[in-house]
Amino acid sequence: MKWSENAWDAIKPIYKKTLELPFIQELMNGTLDREKFVFYIQQDALYLSDYGKILTAIATKLTKP
Repeated sequence: MKWSENAWDAIKPIYKKTLELPFIQELMNGTLDREKFVFYIQQDALYLSDYGKILTAIATKLTKP
């Protein structure tokens, strides 16, 4: 079995619970309130901005391409 298959098997219960969250269900069903979605996108933009900076910092420390 591939590493990725083992990893997915290991997190199945967590993934299932994540898919059952009201936010995810509403998003999947097209019933998510617009204000909730806008707030999520705003928060995600903040996260992704910092995440990008962290990945850049890590990349500068790598010795092999």
